Amino acid sequence: MNFDKELILKILRNKTKLEKGLNVSISIRYNEVILKGEEAEKYVAEKVLDALEKKFPIGVALLLVNE
Repeated sequence: MNFDKELILKILRNKTKLEKGLNVSISIRYNEVILKGEEAEKYVAEKVLDALEKKFPIGVALLLVNE
């Protein structure tokens, strides 16, 4: 998944919180976010990252984990 610099920085600042909340490993290479984990968890993580891209706060985006 590719994102702009602003979102990459937001993900980096909150990487530990996102990894714990999503139960995935997050790697970043340039503007690409790489998710490692179970397929179902990666699917949810992608939805959370999409919400972050739409400017949702981290806490609100993480609510998608329970959906």
